[in-house]
Amino acid sequence: MEEQLKVRLSKLTGNKLPEEDDSYDYGENDGLDTRFSDEEGEEVQIIREKITLANNKEVLIEQKHNKLYTGGFIWDSCRALCNFLQECDEKEDLLAGKNCIELGSGSGLGGIALSIIDPSCRVTLTDIKTALPLLHRNVALNHISNVSVKLLDWGNVQRSQWENSSYDIIIASDCIYNTYYHKALCNVLNMLSTPSTRSYIAYGHRGKHQDLFIDLLNEEGFSSELVHNTITHGTEVSIVLVKKIACI
Repeated sequence: MEEQLKVRLSKLTGNKLPEEDDSYDYGENDGLDTRFSDEEGEEVQIIREKITLANNKEVLIEQKHNKLYTGGFIWDSCRALCNFLQECDEKEDLLAGKNCIELGSGSGLGGIALSIIDPSCRVTLTDIKTALPLLHRNVALNHISNVSVKLLDWGNVQRSQWENSSYDIIIASDCIYNTYYHKALCNVLNMLSTPSTRSYIAYGHRGKHQDLFIDLLNEEGFSSELVHNTITHGTEVSIVLVKKIACI
């Protein structure tokens, strides 16, 4: 049994993308919580969690993180964003037929939730190269066909791959805690949006990073509006609606 578990974990954390490993059994069981050491001796934690959205639809998400990488962990801001967008969709049919993209997807919960809330929308999950295998796994776990995964490194954008790409809905959560990436994120928002695009940015309050980001958005030709504020697990979470200001 121990050897079987080791083999399974090596597949969970391996470098191969899911479509390159047809023998992998994804399963649909939640409750997995395992720790082990990777090749460098660092402890890695794998958690699988079934998340219930506001409309009682469920998303199965596998999380992976260690002390050097927390992008595969589900943060409170992402949970709040999912429920907020679910409520918006019920009120105004926000997602029907829309082209959506998630920036800095991490585990992919935000974008996958959109695809489950309204299967008629199209969703692209994006992140850096090392995060893509986890995104592919979570898409497979939820058996969804309206979601694709694509590389998007804000600091090294291959603009030729994004020519003529614009989206109706852009989402991002817990992506502004590091001020070093603020300018790069603004550049990506500018590249992917039009004046009709709605970008929803969710963040937990940690110091003044959110104020600095909002100031930069205004300098870069975007408007921002606080549309939701809540307390989740003791953390204050805010969601802002960002729009590109049309040139006159």
